[in-house]
Amino acid sequence: FTYFDTDFGVRFGTFTCFDIAFKTPALDLVHKHNITHFVYPVGWVSELPFLTALQMQAGWARANNVVLMAAGLNDPLTGSTGSGIYAGSNLIGAYQTTTSKNFAVVGIIPKNLTDYKAGNITSIKLPLDRTKPPKDFLELLRDRIEVYRGELLVENKDYRKGEGIAGLAGRWSRTELQDRKVCYGDLCCKFSMNFTVEYLDSLLPHNDVISSSDHFGSNEYMFVAFDGVRSYGGGIATGGIKVCALVSCLDRNASSCGLPTHNATAKSVVFNSFRRFFKTNTVFHNIVVETEIQGDKNDVFVMPDAFSRHTSLSSLITGNEFGKIENDYTFESSFNADKNITDVKLETTGELKDLGAFGIYARVFSRDGMNATTNISYIDYYDTTDSPVESKGNGLTVQLTTILCSIIFELLFKT
Repeated sequence: FTYFDTDFGVRFGTFTCFDIAFKTPALDLVHKHNITHFVYPVGWVSELPFLTALQMQAGWARANNVVLMAAGLNDPLTGSTGSGIYAGSNLIGAYQTTTSKNFAVVGIIPKNLTDYKAGNITSIKLPLDRTKPPKDFLELLRDRIEVYRGELLVENKDYRKGEGIAGLAGRWSRTELQDRKVCYGDLCCKFSMNFTVEYLDSLLPHNDVISSSDHFGSNEYMFVAFDGVRSYGGGIATGGIKVCALVSCLDRNASSCGLPTHNATAKSVVFNSFRRFFKTNTVFHNIVVETEIQGDKNDVFVMPDAFSRHTSLSSLITGNEFGKIENDYTFESSFNADKNITDVKLETTGELKDLGAFGIYARVFSRDGMNATTNISYIDYYDTTDSPVESKGNGLTVQLTTILCSIIFELLFKT
């Protein structure tokens, strides 16, 4: 690791690529050297649903309460994109794109985070190309959620006139409350949420095919829990993780979780076996995710993960942006020394739409170097509204491929 001092009184730490996912050097710079500002050049290969470049950057900055300036290689065809400026829990500016073009994220960062006031620091995105490049397809890796412990968020499909569903001109919505507890071995995740699902009558004109890659809200949703070991960079390294999250899935199969929605078919929903609608969005009014993570304080690093559709006007018109970081939530993480447990709570503070993922993502460093977990015993899916609110199972994740940074940077330095 390294750091450098500036003539304006700020010391910057530096690291690169998937250093950010490990204790050394990234966290050592925070805890051993008390550095609060970081410069981070990266060639991150993004993975859904938890580890796109922006998710990792924003979660790391917020969990450590530091300033992070991330400059990402922009090559969507290899899955590399994502640059941003973060000040602790405050997002100054961050972008992921489906277009092979150069751009700069420019913003003003605070010298001292204690002096920062939300809303008085902004950023701009400056194009650096003289010509408009062709639109590319963003290649994304995918976490194998099918080997997590998973349960579907099931919508009530009993249609009763004047009860639960209200509509106007063929547009309908239903608001529901759900509580769920999903356990993976000794890791138990508690979920509580209030959400509204929006529908369009099938008799009205609609688009059968979704053109946006991040239109997550029209999908199914699944509660997932995991406690095991994963691989990085196609097997270059392994690391322990614990996950409690709500994720978007193209259909009711866990193998569809963590897939982009580009060219996906609009989801058809039938109420009482006779009234058919198309699901257009899911609005979460409130989500609470809670868990207890066992392990020594210096062995566990916990961060929030909140990712949704990019809804800027330019993105909706061009489709050039992919996803955005959500900031409307509180994140609490406290270590209980007597029990050797970290209590974690993640709760929304505003409505969230088109969520791709919302949850708690933790690293367990003592497992680093162990074999990636590849076995699973069973996964149950509940498809009724009166399903049990608690389940417990054993199963661990399979090898995941995410961050091929070393290969990318080797190629860059040779050119």
